[in-house]
Amino acid sequence: MNFPLVSVIIPTYNYASYICEAVNSILQQDYPSESIEIVIVDDGSTDDTENVLKPFIENSLVRYFYQANMGKAAATSRAINLSKGKFIFNLDADDVFLPGKIRRCVHLYEQDVALVHIASPAKIIELASGKEEVEKIPEDILGKKNDGRELLEYFYDENILYGGGSTFSARASVLKGINIPGTVNMYIDEFLIIAVLNKGASYFFKEPLSVWNIHGNNYTANSNKERTIKKQRELLKNSTSMLDELAKGGYTSRFFKAYVLKHETRKLYFLELWNEKKLSDVIRYIKVLIRYRISFYQIRKHSAFTRLLPAKLLFFLRNMIK
Repeated sequence: MNFPLVSVIIPTYNYASYICEAVNSILQQDYPSESIEIVIVDDGSTDDTENVLKPFIENSLVRYFYQANMGKAAATSRAINLSKGKFIFNLDADDVFLPGKIRRCVHLYEQDVALVHIASPAKIIELASGKEEVEKIPEDILGKKNDGRELLEYFYDENILYGGGSTFSARASVLKGINIPGTVNMYIDEFLIIAVLNKGASYFFKEPLSVWNIHGNNYTANSNKERTIKKQRELLKNSTSMLDELAKGGYTSRFFKAYVLKHETRKLYFLELWNEKKLSDVIRYIKVLIRYRISFYQIRKHSAFTRLLPAKLLFFLRNMIK
């Protein structure tokens, strides 16, 4: 087996408590250490990140770059541009790679030049309770080569998405050719999957090769109402930027229509949460469904019918369920 240089990028922000474990999970891979570079882009951390990484930096085990806080998309883009490897693996600073991940992925990439993306299910661990589970990915896409564009259509028709975050890897020659707008910041993982799958074939291993750690600092684990609403407004703003980027072309019409539905449904859902949904918003939503000839199947999968209900009725139904 050949051992080409690979790059593992770690965009990070205030994860000093976790990042050393992430780095060690790379260094402990059964792949020649001289053929792995670890590129860390610190997006303006105010904690002890640089200090805890000093032993790795001083021993040239990682390449560390600090920048003013510009968001995860900017940090990810910079890390990709700084990478020198033939294949690029993404690792969130609070996650880890399982043994054998890099070697097994590289072996597949080297066997088939059509593969531009390789991923796997994630092992999900709740750090507080120790509870573990494996991400459930449809069996019919596991353990085989899938056409990337067809996979995108399937994902967005079904309103699902896999293969991002710390499970994501890509052929560098493809990934480096993609423009990453900083305005897709909070959807950077989704954006990378979409952009790369549009360029070639994908493969999903059947078993987990990465771990997602769930803890109190994850956005999904934080229940602070004010912070959540702020994040939701930023999510909607970034979702609009995603749609604008995809509208520039290069994607199949079936996929694009499905993404329009996802964005518009997301928008109406947030308006409901903020108690800002109006009749005019519902009418506009219906016009979008008609304009893009959204199928009944897609409408059902994206829970679009629910979005058509008046906000007061939805609020009443939610309270009845509670």
